Amino acid sequence: MDKPCVDLAIPSSYTLNLQSLMQRTLVLSFLSRAAGIYGVENIYIYHDPITHDPEVERQIIKILRYLSTPPYLKKMLFRREPELSYVGLAPPLTLYSHKKWVAIKNLNFPEYRIGLVIGRKKDRYLIDVGLDKYVAVREKPPQNIVVVEITKATSEYLIGRVLSKGEYRGLGFYPGYKVKRLKMGFSSFLTKYNGCRICLTRYGEYIGSIWHKLIKELGGYERMLLILGSYEYGLKEIFEAYSADMDKLCDYKINLVYKQEVKTIRIEEATLIGLSIVDFLKHMRIDL
Repeated sequence: MDKPCVDLAIPSSYTLNLQSLMQRTLVLSFLSRAAGIYGVENIYIYHDPITHDPEVERQIIKILRYLSTPPYLKKMLFRREPELSYVGLAPPLTLYSHKKWVAIKNLNFPEYRIGLVIGRKKDRYLIDVGLDKYVAVREKPPQNIVVVEITKATSEYLIGRVLSKGEYRGLGFYPGYKVKRLKMGFSSFLTKYNGCRICLTRYGEYIGSIWHKLIKELGGYERMLLILGSYEYGLKEIFEAYSADMDKLCDYKINLVYKQEVKTIRIEEATLIGLSIVDFLKHMRIDL
């Protein structure tokens, strides 16, 4: 995967202004699609210090996680819960890594799949990858959901191994984004974040004025964080509510739209604009 890897940070108040769960689900599905298209690795949910609703935060986390889960694992990982009442209306993510069922005889080894660890039998850990047989691995998986390399089939199991993040990223295998609720304070998180921190705000420099500088500097980072504000107010107000200095906690403050003709740009809109520009800058090859 090309450097830098991209993360998002969105407030816990996202979708709070929408009246129905159906509306919230559809808006979150647009954000999920944008994150999937551009290979976002993590979506961090930070506490909005001005407007916060725990129920809305739970909905955000639950729906985004559901949408990023391979279809063959959803029934095992999610029960019929009220937050998921309208996920059937959301356009599917259809990641390349969300593979469909195929007959074992038609597998081309090595085969790479996302799987759920379901238990242990003797000296093997068994992983469900949506096929007719479990994958058996010897090493203890580091978490419940893993990426596996399947190398052969036996009469009882598929045989494989668990890949590390570095291994599957090196293969260009994108398993989808992870959703993480920040347990530490917003300022502490930004201070400890090991990468380029970009605040998307109308008070920042226009991207068209600094794109050449970004191209030179982005390649030196392993990670990049796009930080977005609330539906009703921007990052300026959020940082002020935290008594935090945006200039010290962010490496760049960027305005994505030169002449904004709407009062506010929604998070899913800013995300799609920002990720498309970042993708362009990451892959632009010019001699500066």
